Amino acid sequence: MPLFVNVTPGTTISSTTTLSASTLNLLGTPTVNITGTIDGGTLTIGSNSVNSDAIQNLAVTTGKVADNAVTNAKRATMAANSIKGNNTGSSATPVDLTVAQTKTLLSLVPDETTIETSGTTIRLKDNSVTSAKLSTAPQTSSSTTPTVNVGTSLTWDLTPSGNVAVTLTFGANDDGKTVLVKVKQTAGGTLTATFSASGGKTMQWQAGSTPTLTTGANKADLFVFTCIGSNVYGKQIANFNA
Repeated sequence: MPLFVNVTPGTTISSTTTLSASTLNLLGTPTVNITGTIDGGTLTIGSNSVNSDAIQNLAVTTGKVADNAVTNAKRATMAANSIKGNNTGSSATPVDLTVAQTKTLLSLVPDETTIETSGTTIRLKDNSVTSAKLSTAPQTSSSTTPTVNVGTSLTWDLTPSGNVAVTLTFGANDDGKTVLVKVKQTAGGTLTATFSASGGKTMQWQAGSTPTLTTGANKADLFVFTCIGSNVYGKQIANFNA
């Protein structure tokens, strides 16, 4: 391993001179050039002694960097309101994705037919939801105290075994919805039914008259309820053979 030392003019050393610390100090500011390989042993480099010019371009490989060693502060800065990602459809180097590119990547771009944007809000367009998109699967209950939840279904089939007290529940987003409730008599045909609305809403019956169930074995009555504001408006369609 060749060793080259630049000697300060006026300093004399010979082939027998030991390059001790004190001798090297006589050389002023020596520089050391090491070429080839180090055979048998190690070379210790002092702190702050390796600069960028001493590292060959592209010489630092992934294997030389410890896992989890690169902090966010050491990464390149990113454009405002962007995230790192890959939207190319194949393996690629990450890039800074804009908000619009991120929405497209996550399939959040409105189709402007049923979905639109309003500021930073994504919402359904007015009059865009068809009846086919509403839940119409009937819900059944034989309870004598059933809760008819409009958010669960718009059709309810009640077959109570005794006098029934029905609670109608319209949620915050159910204003204007209409629910159909069927109440079937037992074979005895003498059941009664009462209806109330949760959430502080007031029941309002057609003509202001509270209806009664049709009596008779296995008879059925239909009730239609619509919530508008703080009122639930109800109408009875009576006397069906169930």
